[in-house]
Amino acid sequence: MTITKLLDRGEIEVSNDSQTTLEACDLASGIALCLYDPANRIAGLAHMLLPTHVEAPTAAPEGDVLDGYFVEVGTEVLVHQMEQAGAQVSMCEVVVVGGATFMTAGAPSAQPLGDRNVRAVTEALGAQGIHVTRYHVGGFVNRGVSIDVATGDVTVR
Repeated sequence: MTITKLLDRGEIEVSNDSQTTLEACDLASGIALCLYDPANRIAGLAHMLLPTHVEAPTAAPEGDVLDGYFVEVGTEVLVHQMEQAGAQVSMCEVVVVGGATFMTAGAPSAQPLGDRNVRAVTEALGAQGIHVTRYHVGGFVNRGVSIDVATGDVTVR
């Protein structure tokens, strides 16, 4: 029996349970970062919304924002949790999903939030020497993604 763990916005999950699928829905301009270590069969997923904490709404109460909300923090947390679970992150398959163009924060000429999220996750991974295996980003499509812990198969919807 397969168990689906649905991640809410801002959540990060790592699993080595072969009966589990990790899933994130309604990504819009947000990012789902999927990591999979095929040798150790460890999968990780982060559902991130904003490139940095600087872009967070000022009305958000202190302590109510999860680490995974921000690409700058969520990427590091996911990588750390994968390593703690025994994954060899340098050997991981890395898939980035989301980053659609739905809103532009700031001036009308500002770079769309989805594009900024994609750039932020690419830079955060690159700073750790991690290269993206596959992107499924951009456009005007609201995506969802799942990763099967047993096989590492990533399904984008």
